[in-house]
Amino acid sequence: MDSESLNGQVLCGRYVVLETLKPGGMARVYKVVDNTSKRTLALKLPTSSSNEALAALAFDREREALENLQHPSIVELVDAGRTEQRELYLALEWLPACL
Repeated sequence: MDSESLNGQVLCGRYVVLETLKPGGMARVYKVVDNTSKRTLALKLPTSSSNEALAALAFDREREALENLQHPSIVELVDAGRTEQRELYLALEWLPACL
């Protein structure tokens, strides 16, 4: 699916895609707005090409680390889980790029 076509779509049941950010090797990240809190967030999903078992392990480790760390230089974990289609996701604090 063309990444541009996701703009305006709802992902993970409550996050409306505002912008597709540059994809990485293991994950793709979207700038989204949470329909519940109206907060702008970064939504991280594994790429479809990533190994499901490795992606699950990486996402679990990242979630655990973010749950246990609090520091002004570390983004806040807002939500994490699996969609109805069993796709992993992490919803993170949105930090605009410093220019």
